[in-house]
Amino acid sequence: LPRRQPVMIQQQVMVAITAFYHFVPLTPEQIDSVMAQLTSLGPELAVRGLVLVAPEGINGTVCMPPQNMEQWKQTVKDIVFGRDVIFKDATADDYVFPRYKVDLRTEIVTADMPGVFPTTTRNNHLTPQEWHETILNDPNVVVIDTRNDYEVKLGTFENALPIGIDNFRDFPAAVQALPAALKEEPIVMFCTGGIRCEKAGPFMEREGFKHVFRSEEHTSELQSRQ
Repeated sequence: LPRRQPVMIQQQVMVAITAFYHFVPLTPEQIDSVMAQLTSLGPELAVRGLVLVAPEGINGTVCMPPQNMEQWKQTVKDIVFGRDVIFKDATADDYVFPRYKVDLRTEIVTADMPGVFPTTTRNNHLTPQEWHETILNDPNVVVIDTRNDYEVKLGTFENALPIGIDNFRDFPAAVQALPAALKEEPIVMFCTGGIRCEKAGPFMEREGFKHVFRSEEHTSELQSRQ
């Protein structure tokens, strides 16, 4: 009888995923340096995904072999001057992006909010526990859902006020249409991944809203802590 050839079972490679952002003012020279370093770093660590670089900072989602993730994170922190970068991690059975790209943009989150930059302090950021305690215990708090109408239809928090937008570019006009009385009320906002709230909060403060707080976690994390 002919010898049976062994059957090769191809194992799927588990990959690590991270979404990250950091607001930091960058000069044109710094932008060139950041983009050059990130462009060379990706192939070295077998990274795929998209990283956006703008005068206001960096934002991206990438995937890579798990053993390369810590080096990626540390190097990214070093590239943006060792400052804290917010990472949100996940895993997948295989690469979720076809290629790696570093792209130059005018904003790291498209918002059309010129001159709006997050503060360096995080005293208006609430932990998930603080967030839930605030909305449960303060009868005057107004919970604002900053996500677009499509995301709101998929689910939101009870008694949350949808901002009523199709695209985040519409957020400034939606805020200006809110009742003036809300400017005196405590406001707690949330969004999908956190980055939009980093722009939305300072914009509302610039528009005269006096007590604006936002979660330091994304929506799925808030839901898991209910």
